[in-house]
Amino acid sequence: MPTPILCLDDSLRQYVMAFAAVFTPAQTQHLVTVLLGLVLAPERRTLSGLRGRVAGAGSLSALSRFVSGAPWKAAALAEAWQARFRAQLAPRIQAEHARQRAERPRRRGRPAATRVTAFAIFDDSTIAKHRQGRTEARMEGVGRHYSTTAKGTVAGHSLFTGLLFVLGRRCPLPPRLYRQRAVAEAEGAPFRSKVDLAVEAVAALVPLPGADTHIPVDAWYTCRRLWRAATARGFAITGGLKANRWLRLPDPDAPGEHRRVRLSAYVAGLTPADFTAVEWRGKRVAAHLVRTFVYKLGACQVLVVKGSAEAPAHTARCWATSDLAADVATVAGYAATRWEVETYIEEGKELLGLDHYQLTRADSVERFWHLVACVYLHLDERRDTLRAAGAAGVTLGAAQRAEQAIHQQHLLEWLQAQFRQGASVDDIQHRLAA
Repeated sequence: MPTPILCLDDSLRQYVMAFAAVFTPAQTQHLVTVLLGLVLAPERRTLSGLRGRVAGAGSLSALSRFVSGAPWKAAALAEAWQARFRAQLAPRIQAEHARQRAERPRRRGRPAATRVTAFAIFDDSTIAKHRQGRTEARMEGVGRHYSTTAKGTVAGHSLFTGLLFVLGRRCPLPPRLYRQRAVAEAEGAPFRSKVDLAVEAVAALVPLPGADTHIPVDAWYTCRRLWRAATARGFAITGGLKANRWLRLPDPDAPGEHRRVRLSAYVAGLTPADFTAVEWRGKRVAAHLVRTFVYKLGACQVLVVKGSAEAPAHTARCWATSDLAADVATVAGYAATRWEVETYIEEGKELLGLDHYQLTRADSVERFWHLVACVYLHLDERRDTLRAAGAAGVTLGAAQRAEQAIHQQHLLEWLQAQFRQGASVDDIQHRLAA
């Protein structure tokens, strides 16, 4: 049953009003349709599916123009939601510094500095768009990309995106469409590699006041350009390492000299005694940390993680970090945090229909992704509210269900009020179908 816009919850209404500077009043009505439609999670999250969930949403063509061609800027929307997030986190960061100062032991000398880390995590994901219908055949930006879900190459879009993760809160960073070089040249668009997009995202990142910024990425993005872009801004960076990278290590046969060692060979030479048990995303794993020099990156600490100290060397995964002072447990935490962006992308697809669009223009696709990211931030705020009320283990799906329950209650109250005022079933049906 479609939900009338009149039943919009106050928290979502106030959230929409936070973007009044980005949208005109008429555009704001369409923003409400998209946000409310995505929150209510219809099976089909295309524009027609969203419109079908909201009574009084206007015509489908008007909603399509809002997403595709209305004069609002996706970049301005992203700046607005990030500014909102920074304003919300500022007092929490200061409170966390105060908590650390109050709990640190009293001893002689300069006290240890308090520290809050904000992780800006970047990754990409393939969104399959099979060329079966007329819409898919005309879609811009469609290329051949590897999909971990399909375990092979599929036709579709490649989404490059990021996530700010600090003190348990999550804020999406602006999503971008990655075009392969051949696709970009065929469409007359400028080519940007995935590393280009990551470097541009790091350059545009606005740090949270009072927090250290850390950039975790996977092995695809661990290269000299991104490493230097992050460290030049004073950010720390932790990136996955492929086994064919080269390390510079002390030469045991020539004191004071160094030798080049391939990472795979170094890992193969480690013994169980070289590993320490650390926490890794809720489980215990074996980890090894060494201070070294990684060619094309510079001075680093290299982390090696296996399921157990006795596990075969080929099962190990490796990372490099620019934080030269961190211990093995801390570096393992940096590497494990990268999975937050994987969860964000999965939640965007499963809960908010990040991949359900049927839009032909590349800029329209990016605008739709921005709208989904905007909804995600609202649900993260709802999740934070539930946690503050004492709920434990609240997922984004639970926050969405709580939001749905509120709107369902408003719908039932609206129906009750309409019937008390003498409306007939036919009248209600007509109003909901309008």
